[in-house]
Amino acid sequence: MIHDRYKDSYINYNELFIMALNPYFDKFKDDDFAQEVYAALCNMKWRSIFKPKYEYSCSWRYAGGLVAEIRGKGESFLDYYFSGGEGVVTERVATFFKGLGFLPVLYKTKQERYESE
Repeated sequence: MIHDRYKDSYINYNELFIMALNPYFDKFKDDDFAQEVYAALCNMKWRSIFKPKYEYSCSWRYAGGLVAEIRGKGESFLDYYFSGGEGVVTERVATFFKGLGFLPVLYKTKQERYESE
């Protein structure tokens, strides 16, 4: 599982974002919730409430792989990649991420998005 992989390694802010999800892995058993989290990670930055200069973002492929790995059902990133809704943040996911200390931030330009990946 993800949390075991990072247990003894150097921790950077991206890993801390993933580790913040750890206590909530059971929520990802819900297929709809998992899909919504994938969609919300795509084309979106997530700014820390506690460290406003820190923003988390990832590629669509990484978002799909992350959700698949958290679920632990033998899925791959392809089960989510281009599955629809990319860039859409549902109220349920916005509330969930806010509880983790992250708020959504849109990219200003396409160029900014590509440079972050």
